[in-house]
Amino acid sequence: MVWQRKYDIFILENLENFMSMPAMALLHVVFFLVIGFMLLIYGAKFFCDSTLHILRKFNINSAMVEIFLISIGTAAPDLVATITAVLEDHPNIAMGNIVGSNFSNLTLGFGIASLISPFKCDRRVALVEFPLLLALTIFFTSCCLRGQITRCASAVFLTTFVVYLLFPFLRKKSKNVSDKTCLNVENFNLWSTKKSGTVFISSIVLLTLGAHLVVTSCYHISNFFKISETFIGFSLLALGTSAPEIFVVTTAAKQRHYTICSGNIIGSNLLNLMLITGVCTLIHPLYFAKGSLLMETCALILITMITWYIFAVKKVFSRKYGLMCVATYFLVVFFLHKSI
Repeated sequence: MVWQRKYDIFILENLENFMSMPAMALLHVVFFLVIGFMLLIYGAKFFCDSTLHILRKFNINSAMVEIFLISIGTAAPDLVATITAVLEDHPNIAMGNIVGSNFSNLTLGFGIASLISPFKCDRRVALVEFPLLLALTIFFTSCCLRGQITRCASAVFLTTFVVYLLFPFLRKKSKNVSDKTCLNVENFNLWSTKKSGTVFISSIVLLTLGAHLVVTSCYHISNFFKISETFIGFSLLALGTSAPEIFVVTTAAKQRHYTICSGNIIGSNLLNLMLITGVCTLIHPLYFAKGSLLMETCALILITMITWYIFAVKKVFSRKYGLMCVATYFLVVFFLHKSI
């Protein structure tokens, strides 16, 4: 977009003269960063509300909505940012974004949601989605250790995505039982179908635009301070593109829609690995230094196993586990920053 190109040019020109005008350049970046976060907050709220209204209007199975509407919608910024990094020949940023997004989703997403309101873990997620997520994460890690993700790996990711997408439709339809914990939306009949659809589309626009502003501002700040591409992708860029998932889950926790808390996070992580990695490597196979993402991917595998254990054994994501997840995020980012 024209306005975005003008914004990039303005920032780059001012960063070159940052020492002579630090206040103006930094204030400009921070302004757009705040605007981006505001758009993400309101976009997440509208997205959650409109999705639940559509669910009630058309009597759609709740699990399908969580995975395919909410997860795909909130994963849009990740897809755009990762494809952009691939096309601009920054494979470490692209892969760091995917790993960092999944890591921040599990730590900050589950952590913040449980700190707001502890929630009961979804049994279906523990039995189906988590084993698939762990298997794909291990396969992704093996590709990273080899230093390449080829189109053959892309075929594996995309084939898994198609099977996963079709699986609910291939199963014999069961009776649709209302989940009162998740779908307790008051006065949903006050919203017409047209209004629900309009709000839904508008929320996608707000989420995408907000994430774009956040990611762009974080990139300019990190570029000035000469932070490595992998760390940019894992921390700043991933945090910006994961903000929609975090805000949606936070909003769902406040409204006590507990099924969305688990469905959106795990669904988004699966889409990051299956769809985003598959599409990006289909466009252009990725080659990077062997073992460059070793610590990041190992941390992701570990937190995936820990959260799976909480879901399968503890069955309740308490504030204690939420605090542990949030602390883990900051400790890992601090450790990676020190190791640069």
